[in-house]
Amino acid sequence: MKDDIILNPFTMSLELENDCIVKKGEPIPFNVIEIDKLDEITYDQDKNHFQIHQPGDYYISYQMKTEKRYHMDIQGNISYFEADIFPVEKISHGSGIMTASCENATFYITSMNHDIFFLKGKQATITIFRVR
Repeated sequence: MKDDIILNPFTMSLELENDCIVKKGEPIPFNVIEIDKLDEITYDQDKNHFQIHQPGDYYISYQMKTEKRYHMDIQGNISYFEADIFPVEKISHGSGIMTASCENATFYITSMNHDIFFLKGKQATITIFRVR
């Protein structure tokens, strides 16, 4: 039996009016919801944390314009399996599968090793889909 697959995304971006430095280990902020059809995820702009309301597996993809490529980390009470990615000059990007094993699990994206410098303008996008 073939099931119809409907992908409902949750997508946010970071759009800056001024240059910004995010210190290592601190959450990278996002401030514009692009698409929010996946109602199982919300974003806390005060803490810069994402919250997954229902346990399950989720695919995540992110792209950030940076002056060089940084390894980004996903921190929180979720598990994360990172997919292998190819390097791209001046872009930090990645994807993988996150597993939330409890309700209201939280996470954020950061660099644990470096401060990240973002220029004015649209600098980052993150998209999350629920995986069947």
